[in-house]
Amino acid sequence: MATLQREALPAFALPQEEHAVPALGGSVLVRGLGMPDLMQFSAARRQHAEQPAQLLPLLLALAVVLDDGQPAYSAAEWAAFGARHPDAAADLFGHALRLSGQDAHAEKKT
Repeated sequence: MATLQREALPAFALPQEEHAVPALGGSVLVRGLGMPDLMQFSAARRQHAEQPAQLLPLLLALAVVLDDGQPAYSAAEWAAFGARHPDAAADLFGHALRLSGQDAHAEKKT
């Protein structure tokens, strides 16, 4: 097998989608997790297997960003948001799981 040349190497980017969140008054970007964040989330998932609600604020803090690429809220702020707007938080959580390959469908494939 020959060594790849730079121009033949495929480019990779994290998937992201814009989502309207009326409770926030606009849209946010939800992105898939990179390897370090995915490892952090996977460790938390194992640790909180009996309390999956603990995962929602962490995943949203890692995956939901604004137009500058910075996190929209911290995990504590997402926990507070989720208490007031549980349906919106759950919707964002589902999108973040899917974009990170962590949704139930992706788990069945592995």
